[in-house]
Amino acid sequence: MRSWIPVAAALPILLAGCSSSAPDAAHVSSAAPSHAATQLAAAPRASNASLAHFRSSAFGFRLDYPKGMLEQRSFTGGYISNDAWKAYASPDSKGTPVVALILPGSDDVSRAALRIGASRDPQSVNDCLKAPSTARGASGTRSIHGARFTYFEAGDAAMNHYMHTHSYRLVHDGACIAIDLMVTGTNPQVYDPPRKPPFTQDDAFARLQQALRGFHFTL
Repeated sequence: MRSWIPVAAALPILLAGCSSSAPDAAHVSSAAPSHAATQLAAAPRASNASLAHFRSSAFGFRLDYPKGMLEQRSFTGGYISNDAWKAYASPDSKGTPVVALILPGSDDVSRAALRIGASRDPQSVNDCLKAPSTARGASGTRSIHGARFTYFEAGDAAMNHYMHTHSYRLVHDGACIAIDLMVTGTNPQVYDPPRKPPFTQDDAFARLQQALRGFHFTL
């Protein structure tokens, strides 16, 4: 039987897990200020045999990612996260979910995904680089294979559930490209007995960053 922790008691636990320590920092120059433009450091290139591939001709990008990640063409909703085309999208925001890569081991306790959405809606393009009100922690610009993205971290927590994202935004070829590295889940202490998450948030973000290194524009 499950017992549930009151929201007021759970939020400090959840927010502590959503710290802005940024696993990204392990992959960029430690000498660079957190708000300066940074470049994802080169990682040893995986062999083609260990990679799967996704290409979007509509939005002109390709993603070479580690095999074992589950590829989906739609975004699965949750208690906090939803099926909108980007994290923290306003109700009237218009866009298209393009691809989601789910980290192996994801379950109902903790789920991690790399999601890419896009929009050519004029208002969505105009608002593309705006960070949501839930943004906190590291922010600035980061480059992926020469493409400079606006970067921010954001998080939310309610009713024993949480969402934490490392997000990238860029206007490319007339479209807003939204990349969200997203970890969502439930406070494992609400289960009786408590359950163990399949991975830590730091580990999840590090593995999602590895997949993100395979992103590049083709147009």
